[in-house]
Amino acid sequence: MGDFFQELRRRNVYKVATVYAITAWLVAQIIKLAADSFSAPAWVMQMVIVLLIAGFPIALILAWAFEMTPEGLKRTKHLEREETVAARSSSRSRFNFWIIGLLVIALLFLGLERIFFAESSLWGNDPEAQNASIAVLPFADFSAEGDQEYFADGISEELLNSLAQINGLHVAGRTSSFQFKDENHDLKEIGEKLGVDHILEGSVRKAGNQLRITAQLIKIDDGFHVWSQTYDRPYSTENIFDIQDEISQAVLEELKVRLLPAEQENVKNPRPTKNVEAYNLYLKGLSKAATLNPSDLEEAEGFFEQAIALDPEFALAYAKKAETVIFQHILGNAEYEKAIKESGEDIDVALLLKDDLAEAYVALGLNHMVKNQRKTSLLAFKKAKELKPGDAEVSASYGIGLWQNQQRKEAQEELEYAYELDPLSPLVNLYLGEIYQMNGSLEKAEEHLQTAIKIRPDYLVAYESLANLYGAMLGQHDKAIITMHKAYKKTAEKTKSISLIFYPAVDLDLLGVANEVLEILKTEFPNNETTLNTQLYWLSRQDKYAEVLELMKKSDSIKGRMPDHYFLNHIQKPALITGNFNYFLDEVKKRKPENLRTDTINFKERSYSTMLGAIVALTKAGEEKKAHTILRNLKEHLENLPKKETRDFHGRYFWHYTVCKGLMNDKEAVKNSLQTRLETGNIIGHHFIYGIENELFFHLSPEEMRPFKEAEEKIIKEQRQNVIAYLKEEGEWKDEWETTALKK
Repeated sequence: MGDFFQELRRRNVYKVATVYAITAWLVAQIIKLAADSFSAPAWVMQMVIVLLIAGFPIALILAWAFEMTPEGLKRTKHLEREETVAARSSSRSRFNFWIIGLLVIALLFLGLERIFFAESSLWGNDPEAQNASIAVLPFADFSAEGDQEYFADGISEELLNSLAQINGLHVAGRTSSFQFKDENHDLKEIGEKLGVDHILEGSVRKAGNQLRITAQLIKIDDGFHVWSQTYDRPYSTENIFDIQDEISQAVLEELKVRLLPAEQENVKNPRPTKNVEAYNLYLKGLSKAATLNPSDLEEAEGFFEQAIALDPEFALAYAKKAETVIFQHILGNAEYEKAIKESGEDIDVALLLKDDLAEAYVALGLNHMVKNQRKTSLLAFKKAKELKPGDAEVSASYGIGLWQNQQRKEAQEELEYAYELDPLSPLVNLYLGEIYQMNGSLEKAEEHLQTAIKIRPDYLVAYESLANLYGAMLGQHDKAIITMHKAYKKTAEKTKSISLIFYPAVDLDLLGVANEVLEILKTEFPNNETTLNTQLYWLSRQDKYAEVLELMKKSDSIKGRMPDHYFLNHIQKPALITGNFNYFLDEVKKRKPENLRTDTINFKERSYSTMLGAIVALTKAGEEKKAHTILRNLKEHLENLPKKETRDFHGRYFWHYTVCKGLMNDKEAVKNSLQTRLETGNIIGHHFIYGIENELFFHLSPEEMRPFKEAEEKIIKEQRQNVIAYLKEEGEWKDEWETTALKK
């Protein structure tokens, strides 16, 4: 036996085996990279491996039978002893050269693949100098039948959710990443739009009962493939989620090595349901709910209900169903009591099934927000943020909660963070646009609202906010009407957003247009509070203030449907102008008693508008001393605020400050405010400013009002004509509107 092994050594069989093994490994690695890049079928790599294995014994046989000599390849048994010694010396040096050379090449390949590529991925030479960032694009379905879309989306979702939990890794939001689904964009362009340095993309291909999943990590700046891998698995409906979990975890482990400099704990991302069909229905519901259009919200609710029927323990479906129901009340025709009850029940179930579910706390925050329980709402949003800090839409919801609680600076910062996470999310752009609008950054507001519309052209809520910006903030009522009319021409959807045509139409004395919109709202959305608000505004425009009070008193459900401060705002001027001072004061005592206090504690929690109405009511009711104390405290408080808040027309308290000055008989200050209003071109509420508000608060004479009133009427006439010309051009102007178009 010893002679046999000695003969193997003499004939260089060991060295041939070593050279062959190294060469075969290198060939396999190179062909694997090429196969992944060209999405070659699985049998290509399988065939290469079989051939390489089959070639190994052949190489050993050839090494035994032949030997390299200075004269070339000769059979070993034909060599003389001297030739054998010379051949051994020659072949040994050749094999040593090949072995060393191949080992060097192999080490270089490993170094480039495992070290250099990883180092160049995200952190460079200074890990602290930059943040790791990545976007996960939707995996493509390359199956011949095209029937693996939801499976492919599921892998992308799994990876997104897992990566978002890793500290130090910035992951672009789902909505932004999925904007590029089924579209052929340059990866560098995608990276720039999403604000990331790397992109993970992949594909799914099903052939018979075999499934191939390919994933690759690409560096944006040079298009270099940092890493790629192909996974082949047997396919069945029973193991589909197991495959998703396995592939996602395998990819995640590879990405953690390449993207993060420090050791990371294992990420636990449990599957939300084990039922494949339930999960597919859930994804369909998400897609429908994202438009926020009423009919889509109703359809989304149906998908979530079906998912729950298939899996009664699907907590995420309960949470999203609750959120959808709340949005149907806010944007559609769902009754307040029903929406609160149904969403509350679904939230309870979701949290009982999974008490750390961020989406359930988002729904809980919305539920309390609709009930005007702002502090509770904010706590729920904050809890959601703690559970899922890397989710853009959770951060956006938290931002809205902060804004509702008067924390405007923090709200803007939170929404700007959400935008960094998900810059192509229509919802994030919508919320950010609204925050900028409230904070007076009107150009930024318009930019983000236009972005939301560009991303989703049927996004009516963005048109609504844009129309509100044009009308309420910029006084461009003609532009507001035209914007909403164009939006409705793009979709057959009817939503309460049409009220954004009603209000500017009233201000432009297009009463025929306003009345038609009101009838649509009453027919299509009888249960939405927007319809009630427009009815009250319509009655007020006709100076039917007694009817406003009557409608408010008879509506038993108004207290539930409308927050207290809205209720008080609606009854304030009608009650004051009709002499119902005690009625108004009684309602303030029941609903917002802090507005009648004469101290200065917690002023931020009070409603300045209600306080101003209470000052008038107290004065008329014979409590002048109390009224004077409240007025003095309010004036001092407003004067201590930044001037931008009280002197700038778009400041939050500009009109409160003006009314306060009017009640103190400072007519010059009132006229300065009217001049500022005129210079901005904003003529919102013209009828009321020079009517009921002057009578209650300003007390200017007709001569003092005339220059401002006439200048505003000129603007109104011009904008009214713009709208009429537009509607006539569109063929939608009605002759019967002519009689009211010029009414003053």
